[in-house]
Amino acid sequence: MKTKGIIIFILMMFAMSSALFAGGFALSGIGSKAIGMGGAFRGLADDPTAMYWNPAGLSFMNQSCVTLAGAAIMPSSEFTGLSKSVIYSGTMVPFDTLSSPGFAYNQKMKAEKKTWMFPNAFGVYSSESPLKFGLGAYVPYGLGATWDLYQTPDSMEVARHYYMHVVYPATMDKNEMMSSIGIVDIHPTLSYKLSDNLAIGAGISVQYGMIEIQKLKMVNAYIPMLLHLKGTGLGFGANMGVLWKATSKLQVGVSGKLPSIIKLEGDGDASVYLNNVIIGVPASSGMVKTDKSSATADVKLPADVGIGFAFYPVENWVVTMDLTNTYWSCFDKVEIEFDDTLNVTFKPEIPIKLKKVDLLTDWNDTFRFSMGTEYKMSMMAIRLGFYYDESPIADKSLSPTWPDTNDKMSGNIGVGLKFGQMDLDVNFEHIVFTDREIKTQTADNMIGTYTTSINAANAALTLHF
Repeated sequence: MKTKGIIIFILMMFAMSSALFAGGFALSGIGSKAIGMGGAFRGLADDPTAMYWNPAGLSFMNQSCVTLAGAAIMPSSEFTGLSKSVIYSGTMVPFDTLSSPGFAYNQKMKAEKKTWMFPNAFGVYSSESPLKFGLGAYVPYGLGATWDLYQTPDSMEVARHYYMHVVYPATMDKNEMMSSIGIVDIHPTLSYKLSDNLAIGAGISVQYGMIEIQKLKMVNAYIPMLLHLKGTGLGFGANMGVLWKATSKLQVGVSGKLPSIIKLEGDGDASVYLNNVIIGVPASSGMVKTDKSSATADVKLPADVGIGFAFYPVENWVVTMDLTNTYWSCFDKVEIEFDDTLNVTFKPEIPIKLKKVDLLTDWNDTFRFSMGTEYKMSMMAIRLGFYYDESPIADKSLSPTWPDTNDKMSGNIGVGLKFGQMDLDVNFEHIVFTDREIKTQTADNMIGTYTTSINAANAALTLHF
């Protein structure tokens, strides 16, 4: 490639990378071809998304190329709370046994409908040298959900039955629980061919995080507080891999990535919504107390390691399989520190001051099994894929704001078309989550039944030169 071509290639990549910040924790994967094969791609890694799956795969690419791609993800989530129950002292109890009131979940609700868009771009510079270079910009982590979850019991009706001091939450805001998380990874990658059959590769992750969370927390037995946090930040990580063409029919790939931390800076605010009904004391209806401060937080992203196999029964047919462990146990909590103490005290005898808030997660390590196949016919390729993936979220920290509600299975179908020096790849993915019922209340979960499914589509356009 001439010097002019190299300059154009670099400029195109930076232009496409900047566009990613207009888009949107781990997605199904990256790339229409790879996802169409169920994400069983570590042992194949034969397109630019090898930067994500197994960077060693770049060594066996004999053409330079640029890829523009994206995913559209459409989740459908439903939550059913326990019937005739309310929150009291941070615990869900039957309404009829309540000795002082709290606030109730709406009985059955669905998350707000939204389509999440995650664009990505890749470029590979190939020459006769055994050293290959690639640059990718993609979104490996992204989720979001918005819910209108809470309602309040009829406080005056309950108050008639109990002669005591009680405090009731006023009507909550609509859509009081939400999350929006997107991590963009700018990923320069090098791959080196050690021999005709063996290559190694590694990439550096420059991660830009955009996170917004709104969550209800109990201050004490009676008082709910709404925390709202929004911030952006940078983190750094790396991945590496080995690809071995063991025989003419079998390839084996091993790859993994290091853990990383996104250092967030942004703003936080806390609100206490109250309707005080204190027997013998004048009532103050609809009281709202809010305070704001700049804030910092660390979000930990997990390491993973996996092995993949690609087997060719005949020349134009490949069958792939991946086994992957992801070490989500690093995501034990999110610690938010406020620069200024948040003061949301509404009565002197009930001081509410916050300097630090821990959102407990305590997630678990997970295992994923993927299988896929591709059959090439002249200028067309047909792909099928499947994967089973465990959910990392523990019962004690599951709430509807995390769309990954349980273990899941995915069915995938895709097609690739060649038009001269151009490839078009598209696929459709349907993910079904096992229904999950949470019965034990903690301060960081919501008890009830979770039902989730996701439809997603991916498309990629690659130009070879």
